[in-house]
Amino acid sequence: MGIIKSYKELRATVGIIGILLPFALMLWIWIAGEQLPKSISCTYFTSARNLLVGSMSAVALFMFFYSGYNKFENWLGHFAGLFSLGVAFLPCDGATRLFHLISAFLLFSIFATFCLQFRKGNKHKLLYLISFLTIIFSMAMIPITKDIFFWETIMLIAFGVSWLVKSKTII
Repeated sequence: MGIIKSYKELRATVGIIGILLPFALMLWIWIAGEQLPKSISCTYFTSARNLLVGSMSAVALFMFFYSGYNKFENWLGHFAGLFSLGVAFLPCDGATRLFHLISAFLLFSIFATFCLQFRKGNKHKLLYLISFLTIIFSMAMIPITKDIFFWETIMLIAFGVSWLVKSKTII
């Protein structure tokens, strides 16, 4: 029972990081008296860089070692870990911009795919579907509205809620 409890706690931790990260970054930037950047990734160029990189690295570690219910979920986790590191360590400006954008796009796509995977054999199918659609809709809104930080926050909340439900921390 201890291993299962620990695994659920790790899932919950990933969900909490997803939900709290944008708000923690906003608070840090506000306390530091800096201007809120256009995206969560652009906090890399603020005094909140270590919070961003540390949080993304923690998510990456969990994802690398995530053992899902099938091989597909395992591969999703491995790639999510890789793309989390891409978001964390490849700045969204300069020579690494393209690699960063690809990493971010693929990471959010995998987060959405996890929501669909979690639906299988689960009583919270509607919640996972809403999380999936929220992430996809938010990804589509970014190029239209250019309000990147807002839509990234919405996606991270949807991702975080799905992992908290999967961990049985909520609902």
